[in-house]
Amino acid sequence: MVFQCAVAPDGGDQITVCRDGDMAFLSRHTRDTGAMFYDPPLTMDPTRDYYVEEVTEGTGLSIAMGFWDPNRDTAAILQFRAGWDDEADDVDINGPMEMWLQSPDWQQQVDQVLCRPNTVQYDADVMFDLTLDCGPMGQFYSTENILPEPSLVGRARVSAPDDGIPVYASSQPNASTPRWARLYDWWDVDVIDRMGDFSAVALPQGFVSDCVLRPDDLFQPYIGPCSTGWVET
Repeated sequence: MVFQCAVAPDGGDQITVCRDGDMAFLSRHTRDTGAMFYDPPLTMDPTRDYYVEEVTEGTGLSIAMGFWDPNRDTAAILQFRAGWDDEADDVDINGPMEMWLQSPDWQQQVDQVLCRPNTVQYDADVMFDLTLDCGPMGQFYSTENILPEPSLVGRARVSAPDDGIPVYASSQPNASTPRWARLYDWWDVDVIDRMGDFSAVALPQGFVSDCVLRPDDLFQPYIGPCSTGWVET
């Protein structure tokens, strides 16, 4: 078991993350019967998904785990935060903690699922081992190098049908190419590269709120902190 907590508001459901070899699986289930909310469970694939653990002295612990929802064919992000114990000068594992599960289209609607106080369990050693196997630190990334340069970087307003347009992992997508997210009509997005008929976009998901590029981010492969993918221009 990597992570577990009872889900608010009534605490009748539970989120559990377990590791099995190089993979990790997230399930939401009832505490009494074990009946599954996700079938099949969300999966963390070390060749594609990610894990981020950040401890900030004086602030606390932040964890983000990237999963894939096979039913919806989209990403899902588990985020967890714990506070800081000034007396112990360490993360406060006995104090208030929170968790929420978030999909990449959070800008449309976020259905947050919070952990109830005093129900959080996590195995720091297993979590550390998971960081050795899982993908790049950050969010979801293009499988191709993205090279921002001034003539290609800018803001764009999306024109899309009601169901949005997909953000692909590659600028040459096929039927098996992962779709990280969807963009919807009238969204403003950051464009950071172009290749053929596709544009690379940076999306502020998870803990990231700003995708502004600095001068030293130009003319070299983009490595975050924002998610990246490709959309038809």
